[in-house]
Amino acid sequence: MHVFLLYMAKKENSGLSCHRIEALTDGIFAFAMTILVLSINIPLSSSSLEGKSVADTLLMQADKLVNYGMSFLLLAIFWLSHHRVFDHLKFVDSKLIWGNVFLLMFIALMPFSTELANEFPRDSVSDFLFAFNLFIIGLIYYLLWSYATKGRRLVKPSLDQDQINRTKKSLIAICAISVLAMILAFVHPIFSSMVYLLIPIVLWMTKSKNK
Repeated sequence: MHVFLLYMAKKENSGLSCHRIEALTDGIFAFAMTILVLSINIPLSSSSLEGKSVADTLLMQADKLVNYGMSFLLLAIFWLSHHRVFDHLKFVDSKLIWGNVFLLMFIALMPFSTELANEFPRDSVSDFLFAFNLFIIGLIYYLLWSYATKGRRLVKPSLDQDQINRTKKSLIAICAISVLAMILAFVHPIFSSMVYLLIPIVLWMTKSKNK
């Protein structure tokens, strides 16, 4: 029994492979990005379409199409960020695994927050909840990265400190943009939606500095 406990302790300290957690993460991202399209509803009854052309009907769905595209691209950005973060890890431990599970919980919530914004356009509460969803995702990303890089406990030796700091700054920027969107949701909902355009710009600037 004592030998078994020593073996388990050694196993825990040696860390776990990243492959299983990456496979689960890819599946959740793919599922969330796929069902986003369900937030776009085209009225099918002849009475609701009477006197309207296809162009008119699509124009009525313009806000939903914009929200769909924005949410899809944001999820793609978060997936790419997750891929880059895990590419620097040599292994994961139980704390990082559970942190990633909480991250995926809010990733899977993105279709709901998008649908909420679609059903209640220009509504302060729905826009706030969408921004809050993004804020939690960015915050968990930051906490996971900070935990993994503290004392270089989980990252590869080849990862330099400048890269660690730049990644932290980009994640802080995402959180700050989300906070700004939450504030604007109660001031001017239209600007609250437009502020998300800053996220790819910030990440592009960070990438440019890495070169």
